[in-house]
Amino acid sequence: SVVEKEISSSWPTVRMHAMWKLNHWTIQDALQALKAHDLIEMLPDPSLIERVRMEQPSPVPDEYLLIEVLRAAKILRQVSSEADAEDRPPNHCDLLAEFSQATDGIFTPQFCRQIVIKKPVADPEFTAKLNQQRIAESLEPLPLDEEFNQVSFVVGNRLFEFETFVSHRYYDVGSVEMAVNAALEHLSAEKRLMRVDSKDGFNLFFFGKPEQVRQFCSAFAIIGPDDFNRS
Repeated sequence: SVVEKEISSSWPTVRMHAMWKLNHWTIQDALQALKAHDLIEMLPDPSLIERVRMEQPSPVPDEYLLIEVLRAAKILRQVSSEADAEDRPPNHCDLLAEFSQATDGIFTPQFCRQIVIKKPVADPEFTAKLNQQRIAESLEPLPLDEEFNQVSFVVGNRLFEFETFVSHRYYDVGSVEMAVNAALEHLSAEKRLMRVDSKDGFNLFFFGKPEQVRQFCSAFAIIGPDDFNRS
């Protein structure tokens, strides 16, 4: 009763763990719910669950193992966050191609282009004062501008553009996710990419009708799109 009273104010991971234990949920229960919510047409083969379980280096609770089962069954689509270290900046057009695969080709970007642009820092006066101090300490001054990736692509009859920070190693997956979903909405597609927590730093997405994804994530306390939005 104490746990039940505190669940609503608990961290998402704590809430998920507690609700699975209190309700005695299993992976099979969650997979049945996925089918009931029309997020999958067929249940994965039961042998897949045991194979994934055996691959874990140590025993994993069902609520965590479910994510691995969904990934192995390609129900959750994995999208890269780390780019080729030799690319600077990382080529976000490659990332758009990955998202196209995750949507089974429904999202089909064309004429992808990425350029690097420079903009003044958000607070030039503060940076100038900081540079005075750095120069006095014989340190290199900070630049008065910042580099951004400007990415553009065409879907249907519309041009989409977004900007990301320049990084040596990582894609800005969140910005691309929003652009992809905006393009899917423009195409009047019923499905969207909805991110869930992968526990291992990868970006995992359901590709389904938003309300059905939310209903499933809520029903089984899976850390899903609404938790990301709150953060």
